Amino acid sequence: MLSLKWIVLAIASGIGGYFSLPFEPSMIQVFALIMTSLVFWFAIARLSNHLTVNRTLVLGSVMQLGSQFLVCAALGAATAKVSTEIKSTEFYYSNRRAVTLTGQVTNIDQRRDGPRVFVSKTVKLNSGRREPIGLVRIKWRSDPVPSIGDSIEFKAILSKPSGSLVPGGFDFQRNAYFRGLSAYGFTVGKSQKVRADGEGLLQTFRLFWVRLRQTVTIRIDKHLVDQPAALAIALITNQRQRISEENLELFRKSGLAHLLAISGLHVGLVATMVFVLLRYGLALVRPLALRWKTKKIAAVAAVFFCLVYVLITGGSIPTQRAFVMTFLVLGAVLLDRRALSARVILIAALVILLWSPEVLLSASFQMSFAAVGALIVGYEKLSARRAKAMSANKAKGSVLNFPGFSFVSQLLMSSLIATLATAPFAAFHFNLVSLGGIVANLIAIPAAALLVMPAGFLSLVLMPFGLEGFPLWAMEQGMLLIFRTAAAAADLPSFQPFRAPVPTIYLVLFSIGLFCLLTAGRRIVAMSALTAMVVITVYAIASNQRPFLVIAPDQEAIAVFASNEQGVLLGQKPGSFLREYWERAYATE
Repeated sequence: MLSLKWIVLAIASGIGGYFSLPFEPSMIQVFALIMTSLVFWFAIARLSNHLTVNRTLVLGSVMQLGSQFLVCAALGAATAKVSTEIKSTEFYYSNRRAVTLTGQVTNIDQRRDGPRVFVSKTVKLNSGRREPIGLVRIKWRSDPVPSIGDSIEFKAILSKPSGSLVPGGFDFQRNAYFRGLSAYGFTVGKSQKVRADGEGLLQTFRLFWVRLRQTVTIRIDKHLVDQPAALAIALITNQRQRISEENLELFRKSGLAHLLAISGLHVGLVATMVFVLLRYGLALVRPLALRWKTKKIAAVAAVFFCLVYVLITGGSIPTQRAFVMTFLVLGAVLLDRRALSARVILIAALVILLWSPEVLLSASFQMSFAAVGALIVGYEKLSARRAKAMSANKAKGSVLNFPGFSFVSQLLMSSLIATLATAPFAAFHFNLVSLGGIVANLIAIPAAALLVMPAGFLSLVLMPFGLEGFPLWAMEQGMLLIFRTAAAAADLPSFQPFRAPVPTIYLVLFSIGLFCLLTAGRRIVAMSALTAMVVITVYAIASNQRPFLVIAPDQEAIAVFASNEQGVLLGQKPGSFLREYWERAYATE
């Protein structure tokens, strides 16, 4: 039977194969694929029972494993198809005229150039007829701005989500489809509240957390201003829209962009703080420590607070991965078992892929799992070598004994491993590799782990009592240190390895090589995977050429690339976002 790692790889292959198809398969075709793979599996199983020669037995075992791999891949494709059918988002095709809409406000993103209001159950009012549209995101240009939960009527100009801005680049339309966004737009004129229907239980639960997130944002704004407030809001509620473009660029160039996304670092710190405080706090109370299993109580409390934190932040992909892994690790504490191993991240990947298969294509999923997987495997190997050296009485005076496992050395090793594991994915998605990330993380990660996140968590705990002022001030001091570190590291060399977006097949091959490298039990397999990864990367850089002509999706702007490094823009001047996207994708910055 296939092991867990091959099951995960097979399901991921099926999901990736589904999304790479040039057409949309029907449910009948997907069902036929599953049935065909099952029939093939059963046929191979029956055939292997009649094989008696040893060499043929090996061949039969390989064929059995291959057939099982195909079954899991078919299930992965079926999962992606079911998820696509469940979403069933219909885009709104607009003639760019103002229309009257009504719906309920379910979320508000506060941005530098004005709020973005998400309106669900949107209906277009047209001469007495009601045309359902779905979820829309509106740039609110009028006063007053509605509140979360309001049912409103307003006028807006809508447009459907655009596709990729460059061939092979990020598909904004597919992202909008799986988010359920039918249209984007901006308001024209004033809005008014209308009488609302009763909210269902699920909607009430969801709006509660959205309102709570908004309340936390308002309380932070009372104590912090400008960019420290924007970064605090990003770290506590996962809303990064107010961070300035200059600072976003600083974080990207310095290799600290991972700090802006709620991920394993943040969730792990919340779990650690709750677990340690309760574990040792209850141990100080002698009657409780003698009668209760304080370690398990602390584990349950840590899971609960992590869940609350995930709900407040909105539950991005890295957050989901971190919560699943935290749940498994703390669940092992309840069962008196050890769970910090590669199996944990494989289970987390399997759960997330089966729940939201479309995330396989996202940079956050790929970089998050690459970094954590490399860290777990790297430290397991180093721990095994250290244990072997100690058992052989070679630990005394060894690098593994003191310097290699000191705080600074472990931090450097973590930064190096995570940077190397995620650099190819950063290069593929953002065409940027930062060389200052290793140095910057040596300062920024301790600042975040020892000051920023503990102070932020304490501010959340004290917020109901109105005592969040001092923790937020302490959090601000740590964030100012991170800002200065990012500014210094951004001046270190960084480069754009590709002259144009790389075909996805290179990333697929590299990902399979990295997977084999991290999960290989034999050194020869690991070295072969590493060699294949290096060859793929070098070939992708050498063979990738910038196109001569690029046309915007709306056909209103054209970029012509001459023999020099800069492009010449023709036609209507593109917006700043499109210009920056082209400059990064085609390495003309």
